[in-house]
Amino acid sequence: MTSYFHYDLHSLRLFIVVAELGSLTRAADRTSMTLSAVSKRIADLERSTGCDPIQKTDTPHSNI
Repeated sequence: MTSYFHYDLHSLRLFIVVAELGSLTRAADRTSMTLSAVSKRIADLERSTGCDPIQKTDTPHSNI
């Protein structure tokens, strides 16, 4: 596997759940993960891909 692929299938699936639900909090609830774990996985994925596709806000349950 090429060195720039530092993410795994679970992280990609989690990203899809976040995108579908529009909320890190709701994705954490849906996947039975803590909010901090979801946030870290998404941040790691963003770092490894070099892009930031999720627009973050401080509003709970806001759209992404």
